[in-house]
Amino acid sequence: MNNEIVLISVPIRTHYDKNHRALSFYEDYKNIVTNYYEEYVPGYLQPTLEYLIREIQKNKENIKNKKTRERIIIRQEELSLKADQKHEVDINDLIIKGREIKKKYSNAKRIICVGPSHVGALMLYEDDDVVARYDCHGDYSATHSKANPARKEKLVYNLANYMNGVEDNFRNIRVINYGVQRMSTYGETGIGEEYLEANHFDIDIDVFDKKYNMNNSEQKSYFHTQDLLRMIKQADPRKIGVWEYRPEEDKERNALRFIKEVLKIILINVINETKRRVAEPLQPLLTETHLSELVSSL
Repeated sequence: MNNEIVLISVPIRTHYDKNHRALSFYEDYKNIVTNYYEEYVPGYLQPTLEYLIREIQKNKENIKNKKTRERIIIRQEELSLKADQKHEVDINDLIIKGREIKKKYSNAKRIICVGPSHVGALMLYEDDDVVARYDCHGDYSATHSKANPARKEKLVYNLANYMNGVEDNFRNIRVINYGVQRMSTYGETGIGEEYLEANHFDIDIDVFDKKYNMNNSEQKSYFHTQDLLRMIKQADPRKIGVWEYRPEEDKERNALRFIKEVLKIILINVINETKRRVAEPLQPLLTETHLSELVSSL
């Protein structure tokens, strides 16, 4: 693996029609298909990505040379997708393009994806993933489970059932759910430190307590940002997706701060990994104290 950290924007957003009743998609499956669709919005997160890249470059400059002799490369990319005349995304194309971009960056140390719709997470899943999934909602329809013999019609994947898309399209996936308050779940419920086994963190920002006011979702879970940052630091997953991030709804910029902190942790973990590989035993690894000092200096 090379020393690349790749930041990918997945610009698909849930488009609601004017007759949509708030949160009806959690109560009535029929509304899932008829009232909204996933819209391709290229460039939507470009200002956010440019800001994050500047911040991570600052962090890198603060500690490069002093901490490692090897170069850390930061790359940025936006996922390019097919869309029809009303900009509706082809979900199969999303999965295919996800496979392509993961192949392109198969040697990258870390991949982090950010997007305004949780459906975008389908591009980051792979066969054999162990996923720590953080969400207020299970985003899974048990009625339309692959194992349900009564399921007949082809399922339309969306933000309320994208985990059915995971079940249908990927093999040997283990999913550990944290924070789920509503809906059925695919996989198991995390009750301890199962997240330490994960190579992939799938994060919906509605998993955070409502006090953070990260988006307009009326339903929130109970997580605190520091708890999830600690889990990321401990587990050090190769892939992280942060979903349902919409800058115009992040009034206090708490979601943006969380993403920035995730990037700092990733950078420090990669630097520490590089140091281990080049065998510099006399130089201590970055510790919690170093991380705290670095964060406070920004």
